[in-house]
Amino acid sequence: MFSFWLLGDALYALGFMLATLVAFAVLTGVALLFIKGIKTYFPKRWGFAARQSLLNLFRPNNQTVVLVVAIGLGTCLISTLYFTKDILLAKTEVGQSSSNANIIILDVQSDQQETVEARIKAKGLPVVNSIPIVTMRIHKIKGRLANDLRQDSTKQMRNWILNHEFRSTYRDAMIDSEELLEGEWTSHTTPNAPILVSIADNLVEDGIDIGDNITFNVQGVLMETTVGSIRKVDWRQLQPNFNLFFLLAHLSKHHNLVSSLQMQQMKLVLQHYSAI
Repeated sequence: MFSFWLLGDALYALGFMLATLVAFAVLTGVALLFIKGIKTYFPKRWGFAARQSLLNLFRPNNQTVVLVVAIGLGTCLISTLYFTKDILLAKTEVGQSSSNANIIILDVQSDQQETVEARIKAKGLPVVNSIPIVTMRIHKIKGRLANDLRQDSTKQMRNWILNHEFRSTYRDAMIDSEELLEGEWTSHTTPNAPILVSIADNLVEDGIDIGDNITFNVQGVLMETTVGSIRKVDWRQLQPNFNLFFLLAHLSKHHNLVSSLQMQQMKLVLQHYSAI
């Protein structure tokens, strides 16, 4: 019951319980095997202290099995904590190469872009990427207004999608943190073609799929779009990742600059110059 309450999944709770029982059985078997082996191959020629210590392992009511199981499980749990820590740190580690960004400057206007880039480069720092971003909200999904969906208690959609202010961009290619799952990636368009957007796979849970029509309010301008593809996104990478973005250049540019710094002092200098 405790494992089910903690994990919230009956299958995982059952697996944890079975794994614990297997660990108990293995450690009990190891303890009994050692006791039997010492009895069979007892070193009678050893000194008194060594022989007395080994004899105590299989004296009546000495709880050798209990101690081996307790110490073994304790060691296993402590080792698991250390291994888990190393795995988590390895996944969140930011590389120190110039191709891996570790700082992001947000909301750089078009008339500020060249100045900010010049100040970054003047300190000998690279500009890894410059990404145009604008904010927008969902106005309509599949022909239904977002306000009507908010009041619908039977909708199969989370409220955060209807209330969220999305930060979006446009691209003609995917980056290394993205993988195409469904749909087609369109790198060209025609004058009368619909505006295509690509969504992250987490939005599929809310009933949004390929071919669905979504109208966005982009800073007061309504834009009708169609879902053209679904992507898997690795959100652990330190770079601007998006729940959705336009496949072609339909947005005004408000840039975010991505850079890589090696020393804390250089971070302070860059923050100072970027704030001017």
